[in-house]
Amino acid sequence: MDGSNISWLLPVAVILYSIYRASGSYQKGPQDPWLKVSLAVATLGGGLTLYSLPLMVVQLPGWDTSMLALLFMFGFVLITFSVFLMSLWNTYMCESGQLEVAGARAESIFFACDMMSVALTLVSFTLSWAAILLVSDLKPNIVKGASGKTFYDVSPFNFYMVIISLAFLLLSIRARRKLVTTLILVPQRSQPVVLPPQKSTGASYQQIKEKKEIKDSGLLLTSFTGLALYLVLLFVIPASLDQLGYNLAFLVWLLVTFYFVKRYMEAPMSYLVTMMSNLLSFYCPRCQKKIEPFEKSGSLLEHFINGRLSLKGAQERVIVAHYRHVHTEYEKEIRDLQKVRSPLLNKEQRREELKREYSEKARFLAEKDGLLKEK
Repeated sequence: MDGSNISWLLPVAVILYSIYRASGSYQKGPQDPWLKVSLAVATLGGGLTLYSLPLMVVQLPGWDTSMLALLFMFGFVLITFSVFLMSLWNTYMCESGQLEVAGARAESIFFACDMMSVALTLVSFTLSWAAILLVSDLKPNIVKGASGKTFYDVSPFNFYMVIISLAFLLLSIRARRKLVTTLILVPQRSQPVVLPPQKSTGASYQQIKEKKEIKDSGLLLTSFTGLALYLVLLFVIPASLDQLGYNLAFLVWLLVTFYFVKRYMEAPMSYLVTMMSNLLSFYCPRCQKKIEPFEKSGSLLEHFINGRLSLKGAQERVIVAHYRHVHTEYEKEIRDLQKVRSPLLNKEQRREELKREYSEKARFLAEKDGLLKEK
């Protein structure tokens, strides 16, 4: 069986596997149905783009890769569309009044109800469609020379990615934050598995736990770098390459694009983290500025995204955490505790006691400032 008869097998395999990944993402996604669907669409689009890209290098006799190229491009459309869906969800939450919680929210509502996000995501989605219309097929322009020699022009590849990089540059403006998970060892009071004693810490047992942190996504720099790089490739690579030059240029494009595809696939989740972080932000009358969840509030934000914490409950924790760290003596007490020579387990117990004590003080101050209702 020649390549012309089986060239449909790879695109079908890519579609089926991407659907399988998207169904898994839907089952594990946030509790809200709209956000579930949005992230599933993003996973489907990311799968179509990522899995089609390396297969486009297959050039068997009679093998047509145009369907793989179309899936590659359509995947970007789905990714940008998923972010647009999330921006619509955010707008609905604002317009329906579901963001109203106790306390002085007049200033902080503005942080969450950012209509500019809808405009940016819509333009990004439109650009991803325009890229397909302007570059209908990711194939080199083939030109016959006077001597009959064949020359290749790879500018369609780079021109397409210039448009896509511009689309994700717009998305990255509102996709500033991401959740990062690291594994850490923590002391534990009881553990069924006996481990060697840790003489340096004084703890007899340790447990591996996940640490969730909110970090800068870096997508703005990545998108800007991608846009600049593809512009350089577009204008520097000659329009007439021989077969060897074309193979080398295509290989460079493939490797570079694989990296940026992996990074652009993070945009929907980063947008969701940033959007939810804005929902939990508030205006502190003492600092006189917008306060976002702390870097170490990753677990809290994840619970809020997954629906295990309500908006009111999550925001209350963000307010209390800010007041505890910034407007009480909690940080000073923790620094003094670190100077004390005692077993790590004892320090952790004392840290928990201090956290409870100063959380009560922080809540009292927040109630006094009108950010929280009195219990």
